[in-house]
Formats: sequence, C-alpha cells, structure tokens
Amino acid sequence: MLKSDLHCHTVYSPDSCNRLNWVVRRCKRAGITCLAVTDHDEIQGAFELQKIAPFSVIPGEEVDTGQGEIIGLFLRQRIRPMQGIKDTIGEIRSQGGLVYLPHPLSLCRNQPLDVGVIQGFLSQVDIVEVFNSRNLHESTDHAWLAEWIRRGRVVISAGSDAHAPHELGNVLIEMDGFSSPQEFLRSLARARFSVKKTSPFLRAVMNHRVRRIIRLGTLSSLNHPVKHP
Repeated sequence: MLKSDLHCHTVYSPDSCNRLNWVVRRCKRAGITCLAVTDHDEIQGAFELQKIAPFSVIPGEEVDTGQGEIIGLFLRQRIRPMQGIKDTIGEIRSQGGLVYLPHPLSLCRNQPLDVGVIQGFLSQVDIVEVFNSRNLHESTDHAWLAEWIRRGRVVISAGSDAHAPHELGNVLIEMDGFSSPQEFLRSLARARFSVKKTSPFLRAVMNHRVRRIIRLGTLSSLNHPVKHP
C-alpha cells in the first residue's frame, strides 16, 4: 500500500522553496512513499528527484495553458506553456500521460481556469482535484463539476500543492501499487484520502520565506545540502 501526494512543487518552480533534499527528508517523516512532482512549466525537478529519492516519483508538470493550469502526470519531457488547453492536453496524451485538472474551483490563482473552455474537453480529463490544501476561496459555481463527477467519467483526487516542506503530507492518499498509468488510475479510483488545510498565517510566513530564499540563491545553490530550519 502506497501513501501518495500527487501535487507538489520543488525549487524548480519559481514560487517554491522545496529543495530536493528537504523533500526527501520531509517525505520520510510524513510516511510518503509515492510523490508526483508537478512544478510550474518545468519537469527537470522531477527527474532530479528520481535520482535521489528512496520512494517512487511520478514526473509531472503543472502547465500554464493561458486558459488555466493543467497537470500532466507520467510525462517524459517538458511541455511548453501558453499553448491553450486543447494543445496542452494533446501533448500530454502524445506522451502517454494522464491529464489532471488541479484546483478547478479556486478563486485565488494567477492563472484562473477558463471554465467555459475546459467544459469542452472534460471527456479528455482523467483526474480532477476536488481538494487542494492551499485553497482559501472556491467558486460556488460547481454544478458542472458535481455532475461530471456524478456520472463517473473522471477519477477524483486531492493534493497538498506543497510549495514548502511543512506542506508535504497535508494530503495523503492510500492506494495500491501500480506499474502503468492505467493501473495508477484504477488504484486511485479505490484510494482512501486523508486531508488537512494549510494555516493562512503559516502560508503567509512561508511565502515571505520563499521569496527571500529565492532572492538570495540561485537554483543550483538551493539544491546543496543545508540544515532545514
């Protein structure tokens, strides 16, 4: 049985302070044995973490399509941002990946989802995130999402959306092991979820720290082993 977190970021995302060695250490403490790394418009962090992690790492990318963000899981290479929802989904599919719709109801995003557009592509979405531990405000216009889920045409998930070490494990998904994206989907459909929200105050403190760390160091220096504060 795996304990998974399927939405998180590393220092390869410009708004995250999750150094790779911090991620490994925190996952060990939280009991995470499967991690999907979904950096913003970047996939290299996932590949680098695969080299050092003693647990399963799923390469992913949270892509800014220009019409909202779409996550691709089980990717082999980076997907270029700002191509629109249709072409982004097409690129994920061409790599044999899974299409994951993150935080579809969030009202506090720099790249809000174009609901009108995504509804035309729901049949091509594999996974929808119904809980995000960093969401503070969500749209009440959710009838389309509820109906889509009710019809059983998508697998539901949840994500910590961790941008800092303490957020890893805010969502834990207990699921069976898998050896392919399709087995992963079947396992996720039977999974059990344990979730909690991130404190807004702690998020504010950590966001300030993220900006400070990023200002003080380059990407390569951030990956050097350091003592976690």
